[in-house]
Amino acid sequence: MWYPLQVIRPTSWLLGCLLALALPAPAGLSAREADDPDAFDTAQAFLLAMQEGDGELLHQLGSDPYTFDGRIVSGEKAIRAEWDRLLARIGQVLHAQDKAFVEILDYPRAARRFGNPPPKLSHLELKSCLFAVVSFEDRHGFLLILKKKDAVGFRVTAVTD
Repeated sequence: MWYPLQVIRPTSWLLGCLLALALPAPAGLSAREADDPDAFDTAQAFLLAMQEGDGELLHQLGSDPYTFDGRIVSGEKAIRAEWDRLLARIGQVLHAQDKAFVEILDYPRAARRFGNPPPKLSHLELKSCLFAVVSFEDRHGFLLILKKKDAVGFRVTAVTD
């Protein structure tokens, strides 16, 4: 099931994080997702940071190393530079999208829907990840791969299309 994400254009990333965390988790989550409701909040905050071009928040919500469409980038400086490059290319397009839809899938559901993962993602432990499928009304979407960072949270470890 797709969950509509109301895009809120906050004036600060802190306000954006607080708003993202205050939104209720969508109904109808699978058992694994119900055990980890932070996945949707993390994906939502990450998407808002992408739309706002907030490289600092993207880095905080992401992992190190980070995988950009199969390319592994390590180190804070290199990851920040890659986000800056990517946001310069797609930031305005993402910012202009008013309606986004996010669907959280566990590995079995993602594999049933999309088939076997591509070799470019083989270095990730995908069976232990969740997947945030992001779709827009007026634009091609992408996939965020979320990895458990500790007992109560997630980090986005990869973005791919």
